[in-house]
Amino acid sequence: MKTLLLLLALVAFAAAGGIAQTDAPFFSGKIDTKYDDAKNESTIEFRNIPMTGSPKYNGLNLSVSYPGKKLSARPADVIFMITVANASGHRYPDINSVVLQSGDSELGEIILLNLDRRAFTGTDILETLGTRIPFKIFRKLAAAKKPVIFRVAETTFIIPATSIAHVADYVNALDS
Repeated sequence: MKTLLLLLALVAFAAAGGIAQTDAPFFSGKIDTKYDDAKNESTIEFRNIPMTGSPKYNGLNLSVSYPGKKLSARPADVIFMITVANASGHRYPDINSVVLQSGDSELGEIILLNLDRRAFTGTDILETLGTRIPFKIFRKLAAAKKPVIFRVAETTFIIPATSIAHVADYVNALDS
C-alpha cells in the first residue's frame, strides 16, 4: 500500500511539473531494430545520442528503414534528427545549410529542415531539425577522430568523440 501511494505521489509530482522536463533524454546506448508486420518494414534506430553545445537540451537520433526483416544492402542515406530546446520565441529557419566539420576537415554539407516546433516547458520550446544524410557523409562523421561541429543559425552543436564512437557502432550495425 505504501509503495502504491509513493508511486501515485511521484506521478502527481511529475504531472505537476515537479520533475524538470529539461533533463537530458535517456541514452541507453542500445541500437534498436523493430519490425512492423503490417508494413513489412524494419527500422534500425539509435536515439538520444548525447551532444554538447549551447542549448540546454539536445540529442541526436538516427534511423534507417527498409523493406522486410533483413537489410539486404547498405542504405543510400540515414535519417539524422536533432531535438533541441530553446527559449520561447526562438525559431530556427525552415531550411538550414550546414557544414559538418571535424578538426580542420570538412566532412560535407547537408541541409537541415526545421520539421517541428512545440511547447516544451513553460518557458521553452522544442524544435526538431532533420534530414536524410547521404551515407558517404555519414560514414565520414562516424570515422571522425575529433568532435564533429556544426552550426545552425546562432547555435553551435557538437557531437563529442564519445558520441562519435556510438555513431560508429551504428554504422557497424548497418554494415552487418
